[in-house]
Amino acid sequence: MDTTEKNALLSEHLVKFRTWSHAELAKRIGEKDCLERVEGKAADGTEHQIEINVDWDDKSNG
Repeated sequence: MDTTEKNALLSEHLVKFRTWSHAELAKRIGEKDCLERVEGKAADGTEHQIEINVDWDDKSNG
């Protein structure tokens, strides 16, 4: 899998998070260990795992 394929795969999975409002994203921080975890195999047979994490930087009282 080359860099272009990796970027396309990542973009495909990030698109839904870009539709979330700040409030929706903030609500989900800390609910699970990550927002999403996906495992798969690319067309060339390369196995991959994508894990989407969000960290709250400078949270009030945090």
